[in-house]
Amino acid sequence: MHQDQHEPVGPTGCTCGCGCGAPDRTHRTTRTDSREVLGALGMLTQAVAATGGWCAALTQLGRYGPGSTTHGALDVRSGRIDLRLDAASITAATIGEGSGEGDAVVHLIDAQQRSAHRLRVGPGEDRLVLEGLLRADGHGGAELPWSTGATTGAAGGPDAGAPDLRTEAGWHDGDHLAQLDALVTDGGLARRAELAASGAVRYRQLPPAMLPDFLEHLSLHALGVGVAALAPGAMQAVQGPVQTVHRQGSRLRAVVDRAILDLDCSRVGECLLTQSSGVHGTTSTVEVYADTGRCELAVTQLGLVPVADHAHWEHLAEVLPAGW
Repeated sequence: MHQDQHEPVGPTGCTCGCGCGAPDRTHRTTRTDSREVLGALGMLTQAVAATGGWCAALTQLGRYGPGSTTHGALDVRSGRIDLRLDAASITAATIGEGSGEGDAVVHLIDAQQRSAHRLRVGPGEDRLVLEGLLRADGHGGAELPWSTGATTGAAGGPDAGAPDLRTEAGWHDGDHLAQLDALVTDGGLARRAELAASGAVRYRQLPPAMLPDFLEHLSLHALGVGVAALAPGAMQAVQGPVQTVHRQGSRLRAVVDRAILDLDCSRVGECLLTQSSGVHGTTSTVEVYADTGRCELAVTQLGLVPVADHAHWEHLAEVLPAGW
């Protein structure tokens, strides 16, 4: 698909062909609650979901997991759409007609009217679920299951069977999940400004030019990694092997688990390798910042991954960028 030079890679630019950016379509806007949204998304049978921004975006087709909010548990599993929201940032949603007959398109938006996450569903029950959530009065219908991030363990509950990875630690304490939440909240702007002065997190610069070879190396070795696309107040994440990488000019398209990652390297302003404390000990993260200053992509290990994968990932992190 042709991409205009001023068009974002992520949801506000509608680059996945759903038609949600068409100017002649009417969108209805309502204030909503992130926790109700996550509950409703978990009820959908199938959706096309996308999160991203100026340089990076992640697109998936499938069912949503229970989702989570910042400062709560994070559970990322293969084959599903896992969304994490900052409840203070996501203030409203819009619903409108998609390009297909009967399709509905929803944008989750922040206080600055930026689209953080977009999804499209077909006609039928899935559309009715979203219509019920986004009624004109701004309140959902029946009480919906939702995730505060607490691991309840109740049968069928949002975090049933999930490892308890919640934390009260802040990013200054070097906690891995808190680092990710700092990226979700404001694209990492506040954290980036303090990173050098705080000394709480080990980090070093990486050359953005290494990104194509880096992703191809992951694909060659079929290493399972966590890939998270970030937008204002939202993170969409997958954990699995990088299966294929396709280059076209400055654009990269990679298949990770069952998701498609789009990355425009010409819009990358900075890359960092950070180290923090995760489930398996020291955990490295490659953070990709757009030339706007916001972090839009993180490649790391998410949750209880195989020990061998974590060890391989940390070995790779040690040679970056020397290996390229």
